[in-house]
Amino acid sequence: MQPKILKYLEKHAASTAGTAGRFKLAAGVVRRGKLLAVGVNSYKTHPIMMNSGYREGQDCLHAEADAIKKCIKMGYADLLASCELYVVRVKHPSKFSDEYVHGLAKPCAGCNNIIDEYNFKAVYYTTDEHDRLEVL
Repeated sequence: MQPKILKYLEKHAASTAGTAGRFKLAAGVVRRGKLLAVGVNSYKTHPIMMNSGYREGQDCLHAEADAIKKCIKMGYADLLASCELYVVRVKHPSKFSDEYVHGLAKPCAGCNNIIDEYNFKAVYYTTDEHDRLEVL
């Protein structure tokens, strides 16, 4: 796990509009300690999500799929098996707080299918416990 990359993704997620104003996620593809691409969730779709097990009528691009899509576009598809994927969600602990804490960012079934297709070395995601990452 790369703490510096985790902090960068936390800040990146917090700076996004998120979806529904609350789901602020960022995902980073990391190879040998270097961040290759960052994706965020947004109100877009992309062909990478087709036939991958996403819910019918899925109307937003997930951060994991966005980061993987960017890597493919940059020509890194063959490197993904040697990469790690970090998925970070930030949220306010209460409606009265301006600070952010970690939220559960476990990849959904559709994202898991895409992750499995590219055979990532490891996948880390945040949980509701601030200083803890889970490994998929």
